[in-house]
Amino acid sequence: MIQLIVSDLDGTLLKNHEAIHPDNLRALKKAAEMGVQFAVASGRSAAACSVLLEESGWADAFVIGTNGCELMEKPFGAMLSQHFMQKEAARAVLEVGLHHGLECCLYTKDAIVYSNDNMLKNQNTSYAAQEFVRKMRLAGVRVEAGQEVALEAVDWSPMKVYCV
Repeated sequence: MIQLIVSDLDGTLLKNHEAIHPDNLRALKKAAEMGVQFAVASGRSAAACSVLLEESGWADAFVIGTNGCELMEKPFGAMLSQHFMQKEAARAVLEVGLHHGLECCLYTKDAIVYSNDNMLKNQNTSYAAQEFVRKMRLAGVRVEAGQEVALEAVDWSPMKVYCV
């Protein structure tokens, strides 16, 4: 018997980048009625996953966020574990990316920091970047952009650094 369903969000469970597809919601509800637990696993932060799950009416799911760096018992629930990068490694990734003209992003315990405003807009094209910022602030996560603040964010306990 299936005891747990774990699903990625983008390109899998979602109908767009903003909501769980209705067919998937129906299937998950049917599985829940049969006693199957549900978890999302995403590159998104646990807070971003929590916002999406809450907006979809799903309040009882494990959240594996930031590519496995965060494990939360349910949307906006207790954080069961967090794993952070070594600051030196995060700084090295960021500096190499910036040196090569890449747009970079850092996820920290309570912030998402983009190396420039353009990246913030491009990474959140499914809805206005302002709406994304608003939702993250409501979830207790600040969103900032700029090369200087990105370099500062290395000292804010980074969990993830990626460059595009």
